Amino acid sequence: MKLGLLSPDQDCTLQDLPVRYGREITPAKRGAPQEQSRLNKLCQQHIATIRLPNLNSNHIARFRDERLKTVSGMETCSFG
Repeated sequence: MKLGLLSPDQDCTLQDLPVRYGREITPAKRGAPQEQSRLNKLCQQHIATIRLPNLNSNHIARFRDERLKTVSGMETCSFG
């Protein structure tokens, strides 16, 4: 991946990663229900539909900015 080359089995969407993690790793954790909930929410975001070879820093920055608006409550505030 560092070289920008992915094998055919790695050509998946970002959503495929937390789904697999939730299936293989999360069940063994103490906080599994809460973690699974967070993984499910991530899978509902637009960024989850992007294929890994196409994912770039602009996608991540956009996701970060949208997420910050949501958790800070900025999207519900109206100024003016």
